[in-house]
Amino acid sequence: MKQKKNVLFIGSFKQVNAAGHVGGQMFAGHSIIHSDLKDKCHFHLLDTTADTLSKRSFIKRAFYAFLRFLKFMRIIATKDIDTVLAFSPYGFGFLEKGMLLVLSKALGKRTIIAPRSGFLMDNIKNSNYFKILAGYILKKSDYIICQGKYWQDFFHTQFGIRYEKLVIIHNWIDPKPYDSKGRKSTQGLQVLFLGWVVKNKGIFDLIPVMEKMRNEPVHWHIAGGGGDYSQLEKTLTERDLWSEVTCYGWVVGEEKRTLLKEADVLVIPSYREGLPNVLLEGIASHCAIIASDVGAVSDIIQEGWNGFLIEPGSPDRIRIALSNYLKDPSMLKMHTQRAFETLLEKCSIEGAVLKLSQLLCG
Repeated sequence: MKQKKNVLFIGSFKQVNAAGHVGGQMFAGHSIIHSDLKDKCHFHLLDTTADTLSKRSFIKRAFYAFLRFLKFMRIIATKDIDTVLAFSPYGFGFLEKGMLLVLSKALGKRTIIAPRSGFLMDNIKNSNYFKILAGYILKKSDYIICQGKYWQDFFHTQFGIRYEKLVIIHNWIDPKPYDSKGRKSTQGLQVLFLGWVVKNKGIFDLIPVMEKMRNEPVHWHIAGGGGDYSQLEKTLTERDLWSEVTCYGWVVGEEKRTLLKEADVLVIPSYREGLPNVLLEGIASHCAIIASDVGAVSDIIQEGWNGFLIEPGSPDRIRIALSNYLKDPSMLKMHTQRAFETLLEKCSIEGAVLKLSQLLCG
């Protein structure tokens, strides 16, 4: 008699990705396989981490997908799998993992898919072909893990999927490695942007805010890299803003935690998100949060209660929120404490493991 459930877990499990840092899917994958779930489940891993961040041809992507399919079939044939769990991105990656789940379902396995990218919504809205395939994949799955109520409602509205199948498990974090003793600054604001330096992350919406607040006691910190980094440097030079900004490039580990520890405000002006891990890291570090109201962000941040929510592409709202924190430091302290309490309530790894255990072993 089997003591543990055999789970085929399709996701990202390398220590670092091609950029040399830990992505959200990597963190999620590692935290699950090393959690208390290992006492109930024997995980068989199918790693799908990309070997490069450069755009790959369809032929190359299809070739690697075929190799993963062969490994998938070997595991299914030899390991007496009970459940197949897939953490999926968007686009081709979503379709690849989704079709593996459809096949698993046909072979009598329990199937669970966890979409984890805000860009999946664009795929579904902009392509009828993709929408049909996505609907087929999601309806065939036994459960869909949603990062928040926004995603749960989206899948229900778009595909008519019953809410019982749409299980909310917010992204999770262990706050212990992060500083949560409160802000260190005594004057002004240290404002941090941490993530991909690309237009979709809203980085260029910060430029007019920097210009309008150049005479205010605000200093900006930008940590990250990406395809638009050189354009960012050029813009900062053209607008004569380098005295307002410190750029770090990619940061990981202790260097990242130090930046979060020293920041007063974390700004996340993205145009698309699922539920960004950096949001949870900022809250765990007692940063005040100014974030775009996209994806499941509003499950964690409530406007004016424990942070500020903005519409994507609204620099003036970012400026107003920062001005509010400058005028009333007690508001900043209050928001950080309330956000931290929300984090403990909704985003604990213990809570996520309990819900996953029910799905995987139920």
